[in-house]
Amino acid sequence: MTGRPSLRPVARLLVESVASSRPGDGAGTGRDEVARLAAEVDVDAAARAASEHRVLPALARLLADQPTTPDAWRPALLRARRQQALRHLGTVAEAVRLGKVLDDAGVPWLVGKGPVAAAGLWPAADLRQYYDLDLYVPRRAFADAVAALEDAGCKGVDRNWPLLLAEMRAEYAIRAPQGAHVDLHWDYAVPAALRARFRTDLDGMIARRRRIDVGGGQSLWCPDPADTVLLLAFHAAQAAANRLVWLADVRYALLAAGAERGALADVVARASACRVQRPVALVVARTARVLGLPEDVVATVAPLVRRAGVLGRAAEVQDARNPFPWLPGDPHRGGALYSAARPRLVTTAGALVSGAVRTRSIEKQVRRSPAAAEKELRRDVPDASARREYLLRTTGG
Repeated sequence: MTGRPSLRPVARLLVESVASSRPGDGAGTGRDEVARLAAEVDVDAAARAASEHRVLPALARLLADQPTTPDAWRPALLRARRQQALRHLGTVAEAVRLGKVLDDAGVPWLVGKGPVAAAGLWPAADLRQYYDLDLYVPRRAFADAVAALEDAGCKGVDRNWPLLLAEMRAEYAIRAPQGAHVDLHWDYAVPAALRARFRTDLDGMIARRRRIDVGGGQSLWCPDPADTVLLLAFHAAQAAANRLVWLADVRYALLAAGAERGALADVVARASACRVQRPVALVVARTARVLGLPEDVVATVAPLVRRAGVLGRAAEVQDARNPFPWLPGDPHRGGALYSAARPRLVTTAGALVSGAVRTRSIEKQVRRSPAAAEKELRRDVPDASARREYLLRTTGG
């Protein structure tokens, strides 16, 4: 927190809630400063902002033992952590069941983000706020995975099969038997346009997977430390890097990779091989600016961060002008630089322009009719031939 005087008190509390959560990582400020901030802010406003950034359980932990925290808020803060703990346990149980289904079908798999980030990276599993489960399987086995999971009681949430086929999205949303929302992926670059620009390597990621303890005597497959950084940073970039939880994910993942010999060097090498250096570099740089990173980690990933180039400098200027994290009601939340980042500047510029046009079009639709804002993928278009063709194309590679 020291060195960030431009942050507003609520924003400083949000940053502190995740930057100082792990003892000994060299970040965060003193207890007295946290108490002063807690006394200065409106706890209701802080809780709303934390919920939007998905760090409410972490804020609850930070404020739980502060004498300046209003007594009336203590039950709500405690409830935030308890609710996330219950969500985590339920998601882990569902993931274990679905993993067994895929194992029985001979489909290799891993879990990204969600429960493995919460249990494997964050200081406590009930600090990371999440609501869904991301499962990754090889493209060639995607049709088998869908069949096995649907036979086990999973139901499709994405039902617009002509649109799925037209866009060849590498993600299929389903509802698990116990109610968990599951995104089943055959690539982590979901739109076809992204896969045309990047050389993502999900097969390699799955081949390098590891099992980790996620609590309750259960374990799940997840990416190795270097792949974890790439997956989390790439995801954050595509989501405009505009939620604090995603930067915290990347920070904790970098700290974990830094504790394992050679893992940070693997981050740099694999980012280059997959051509994801620019979006990953932008996110890593923003993470360092907002949450801080140890000097040895910064030094090791410096060759990667330099690949952000002029786009990185533009992002830094943007953050200086409108310091992150944003708060509810802020008119400018930014993020286009991150989601538009491509291997070449000319394609980055094209993505920025097309993204701006698309945003204006969506805004006009929303003003005309709130129903137009609903995701078309959820619309029920039961086209059996489109479904068959989509699954055939995934199997064909």
